[in-house]
Amino acid sequence: MSFDYSGAKKAGYSDEEITGFLSEKYPKFDVKGAEKAGYSLDEISSFLDQSHTKEEKPSEPEENRNLF
Repeated sequence: MSFDYSGAKKAGYSDEEITGFLSEKYPKFDVKGAEKAGYSLDEISSFLDQSHTKEEKPSEPEENRNLF
């Protein structure tokens, strides 16, 4: 499930709360560092959702890779 930054803001969550949530959900990613580098929380959450979705996709079984 993707993170809805706009929805979180509309629900009253602060940027600090959103940063904390994303940092807990994606502990290997430096959310605060990305913010300091100039990325918005919306951009960061979109990137993390795309990265997380790619990781969840099951890989093709080894035996089927060279059939085509």
